[in-house]
Amino acid sequence: MTRNATYTVANDFNAVNGTHLQGYITTDFATLVATFGESLGGGDKTTQEWILVGEDGTVATVYDWKQPCTPLH
Repeated sequence: MTRNATYTVANDFNAVNGTHLQGYITTDFATLVATFGESLGGGDKTTQEWILVGEDGTVATVYDWKQPCTPLH
């Protein structure tokens, strides 16, 4: 990812095919929602996911791999 690049939140799970782990972030669920909006839900080993697509076509995902995010009620 390029710093200060513009990313759009996408709803295209096909866009993430071929991606892989690049690193970790530590934050809370409220910050993720404030930054990226509501999540797309989860999959087999996630409860929350966001797909980001950069203006240059770079794809990034944010998710809670085997570590559930706890939504604030």
